[in-house]
Amino acid sequence: LFAYDLDAVARRAAELQAGLPEGARLYYSFKANPLPAIARELRVAGVRAEITSAGELMAAQNAGFETDIVLGGPGKTEKVIQTALSQGVRTFSCESFTDATRISKLAQQAGVEVSVMLRVNPAQAPDARLAMSGVESQFGFDETLLLAAGAAERLKLPGLKLCGVHVYFGTQVASVEALAKNTQCALETAVRVSEAVGFECAVINAGGGFPWPYASDAAAPDLSGLREALDAVWKASPLHGKAQLCFESGRYLSASSGTLLT
Repeated sequence: LFAYDLDAVARRAAELQAGLPEGARLYYSFKANPLPAIARELRVAGVRAEITSAGELMAAQNAGFETDIVLGGPGKTEKVIQTALSQGVRTFSCESFTDATRISKLAQQAGVEVSVMLRVNPAQAPDARLAMSGVESQFGFDETLLLAAGAAERLKLPGLKLCGVHVYFGTQVASVEALAKNTQCALETAVRVSEAVGFECAVINAGGGFPWPYASDAAAPDLSGLREALDAVWKASPLHGKAQLCFESGRYLSASSGTLLT
């Protein structure tokens, strides 16, 4: 059986929040571990919910999450979107023009308006052990598509309000320097994309990739100096003071809590 230590979950949440710029929001990626007991501990700690499926939505609701749930992921089917809308989810991370059209159609059918972050795959390669951007990928719009002529018109869809940009570079980012560099790139990408597409960028989800060893006895990562490094990057951005900065984490928040007993 797996035994979970909820005190470890609370410690990780407190550590990571202490390393983020003041006012930044932290989301828990349910795909890391949707166990409601873990999610409930994170909700109490002020962490919000980022989901990718109807099952994860149910787990979030079982953990007491009611509002400020974000649905993302490149595999959103009509059924998943319909379920989310019927359960009050009003913020989506959008991966493609097809995704945007699908969300728009279903939002109109439901008679609601939803806020949409454009998930962008920047051309710049990240500093991460598992990269999810900088190469052709199913994760997000290639940045060149959004900077091209005609992109703005294709995204003027009924029922959608473009509110921000989401960039997730990869996972297990190994150092404070790399985390700060990736965040800076995410902020620069948000400025370029919002200006090209023509909307006010009110939210930037700069991803995360905060590292934590698992299936090993390696030492916990040293993230000392993270807040200072991220603060410097954030305050240098033209979006500082105008937009909400967000981060997401799954492995860092949950991996240290589980022990397999055999």
